[in-house]
Amino acid sequence: MDSFLKRRYFECLLIILYLIVGFVPYFNAIDKIAPQYLYLSIVNSLAAIYILFTSKKVVFKYASYVIASLFGLVIWSFISLIHAINQAEVLIETSRVIIFLFAFVNLYLLINRNQSLLKYVPYLISFIVLIEISLVYERFIERFTYGTYSRDMGLRAFAGNINMTAFSILLKLPFLLYTISRLKLKFILSFLILTSYVFCLFLLGSRGANLMFVVVVSLLFILHFIYKHKFIKEKKYLIFLLISTAVAGTINSQLFKNNNSLSVIERSTNLDTSSTQQRLRFYSGALESIKQHPVLGVGIGNWKLHATEYDKPYMQDYTVPYHVHNDFLEICAELGLPGFILYFGIFLWLFFLIFKVVKSKEFENNNYSYLILICFISLTVYLADSFLNFPFTRPLMQIQNLFFWAVILVIIGQNYTFKNIFS
Repeated sequence: MDSFLKRRYFECLLIILYLIVGFVPYFNAIDKIAPQYLYLSIVNSLAAIYILFTSKKVVFKYASYVIASLFGLVIWSFISLIHAINQAEVLIETSRVIIFLFAFVNLYLLINRNQSLLKYVPYLISFIVLIEISLVYERFIERFTYGTYSRDMGLRAFAGNINMTAFSILLKLPFLLYTISRLKLKFILSFLILTSYVFCLFLLGSRGANLMFVVVVSLLFILHFIYKHKFIKEKKYLIFLLISTAVAGTINSQLFKNNNSLSVIERSTNLDTSSTQQRLRFYSGALESIKQHPVLGVGIGNWKLHATEYDKPYMQDYTVPYHVHNDFLEICAELGLPGFILYFGIFLWLFFLIFKVVKSKEFENNNYSYLILICFISLTVYLADSFLNFPFTRPLMQIQNLFFWAVILVIIGQNYTFKNIFS
């Protein structure tokens, strides 16, 4: 094997190591993110050393804005040391943003120098999601007792909580469906895979993921009809998905017809719950904090300390609102409007580029146009998760987010030319 192939295989391995961060064991840690951040630091170091010793020149093109924005977020987070109550938390959370910054740079450079990997991305993501589903089913089979089974947090499997598991699975649906259509699987096999996927999603019982599933399916149909020759070419696979959804929903309803905690219809339609009311309280407290500290915020990582001020009438024992359950509000509360713009401005930049791309003439002839559309849907799922949970601090979700950013920017950088003041 020549040195060129060895380098390509090693680059592929590094990318895979990033994407499997969710499978890192707990190692007796209370929160799984601790070993995950340590793992990412090691992978970052390996990737950075490799890139430094094998690259003569690097060009970021449209990724320049993302890197500048993440670097600005690091600086702004560090500045919050000045006014934060808990400075140790500032250092901890800032170090995590630095890890994400380096992860994005490494992923972008690895993908950019190994663009032949792009055509395998849907297959790789599909393989990972099938493993994730298998782990959920393994936990379910261990715990299930007919008639007495209730929503089990043990189903989180590889993730920190059950909602994160659901959204992690959901944002991979476009890749899975594309893979099935690309391989031209027969109806029976497609039906079994998609039914298992949808039933697993419903089994996890995340209201947000269930409702977002409807949005994702709608987007898949819309993009199919608009970009049929560049997306999921055969409509029958979308029909397979609808049939699988109906069957999975029926099985769920029959299996858990007397269990409101797992019945997909009951959970998805009943929004007036204690969980919903709790989130609304958290949102109200975060908005009040933003009004009081609109520019500087309270310091990154310090929301958990200020949250007690707004939620203390409802607190029990030592339970505190650790997160706002809305990254839009939490980032704005902790880092003010500048921090909010630095982070979520990246999504606006990406969506602006995607809009420019799909309107261009080159889009019709680009072999990787479908990947831009698929990643766009997945980023939409990530933003929905950001509105309901806290993926910003979770390596499992954030690495996938950074990977989608890198894939989109590599494709655009190599195939399109727009005026870019950030290069």
